[in-house]
Amino acid sequence: MLELLQAVFSTRAGWLMMSKGTPELEQHCLYHIVEDFKLDRQLGKAEEQFKRRIKQSSSAVNEAQNCSSADQVQRIRAVIEYEARYKRSARVQIRSQAEYNIPH
Repeated sequence: MLELLQAVFSTRAGWLMMSKGTPELEQHCLYHIVEDFKLDRQLGKAEEQFKRRIKQSSSAVNEAQNCSSADQVQRIRAVIEYEARYKRSARVQIRSQAEYNIPH
């Protein structure tokens, strides 16, 4: 609520209070004040989420850098095994496609 009151005294709101505009103009300006307030809140939430993600990713990097050599070997082995499995399945697919395309 305090943020809304602060928004009311922003530049646009000040102009609204000082002007002697038509009710439609005042309503239009008030609408934009409320929309600006909503956008400010959304940006604040997005900034908080971004900071949280950065913190999580930096802690994951630190964890990876601080792991023991045995853990590093285990991770490398898992990557190598995955790549070998992927290459093997790719070769099988290529062979089966080649056999399928051979005219009999």
